[in-house]
Amino acid sequence: MHVALNKFLQELDSLSPGFFMKIESLYPLEFNIEVSSMAKFSITLDHDAETFNFFEHPKPNFSLQLNIFTALNALNNQKIPTQSILGDAETALILFSALAYIDIELLVYKYFGDIPALMLRK
Repeated sequence: MHVALNKFLQELDSLSPGFFMKIESLYPLEFNIEVSSMAKFSITLDHDAETFNFFEHPKPNFSLQLNIFTALNALNNQKIPTQSILGDAETALILFSALAYIDIELLVYKYFGDIPALMLRK
C-alpha cells in the first residue's frame, strides 16, 4: 500500500522555504525506516511520485534503524545517531539536515492541535 506524500512535502516546503530544492537533488531516493518492533516501512522520493510505503525496499539508498527512545530523542533534538544509518550515510545526512530546519512543533500544532504540540514540547 502506498500513501502519496506530495501535499505533505509541499507543506514542509512552506514551513522551510527551499526544502524541496535541497531534497530534489537527491532524487531518486528510496530508504527504509525501522522503529523498534513496529513494522518496517519505506519512503520513495522521485520526480514522478513521492510515497510512503508499508513495505521495505529490497535495495534502498539507506536504512534507518531506531529504537523507540532514539526515535523520540531524534524528533525532540533533531539529531540521529550515525550508527543508526545503514548504507549511504552521506545521502541520509543531506536529507536529515534539510529536515532539521522544519519546525515540527508548528506542523503538529497546525494539524493536531495545541495539546499534542505542548506534549511534543515537553
